[in-house]
Formats: sequence, C-alpha cells, structure tokens
Amino acid sequence: MKESHEEFVKSLSSEDTLLIRLAEDLFDGNWNAMIEDIRDRHAGRPYLFDIGHERLADHLNRIERLRDYETQHRIKLVSLLPGG
Repeated sequence: MKESHEEFVKSLSSEDTLLIRLAEDLFDGNWNAMIEDIRDRHAGRPYLFDIGHERLADHLNRIERLRDYETQHRIKLVSLLPGG
C-alpha cells in the first residue's frame, strides 16, 4: 500500500469506514447505487440504507469524497481496510 493511501485510510472516521463497508456489502461497492438509495429514502421511495433526513447531506458529502478518492487513485478503499 502506498504511503499516501495508508495515511488516507488512517484519517478516516468510523463513519467513513462504516460507509465503505456498507457500500461494499449492500451495493457491491457501487457508490452511485448507494447515493441513489439515499436519495430514494429522502424522496419516500423504497430503499435499503436507512439514515435520518438530518444526516442526508453529511452522508452524501462523505460518499462523494470517498468515491472521488477511489476514482482518482483507481483503488477500492475496502481493500485497504483491516480485514478488507
């Protein structure tokens, strides 16, 4: 693992780590599907991932940051987590 990836993973909050694992387990690592699911919940449509409306923007911002890191570095963050 490159030093920068190691540092990034160490900087992740427990919420970031949880989102990475949920994205992998519930959405096969597809961040866009996870974002769509959160938006479905907000719109009152059926959804898989339950979060409160008050945390919607926070979770979307975290997901976009994590997705962008994966895209930029062409890696899967779940593979860098312990047990990943």
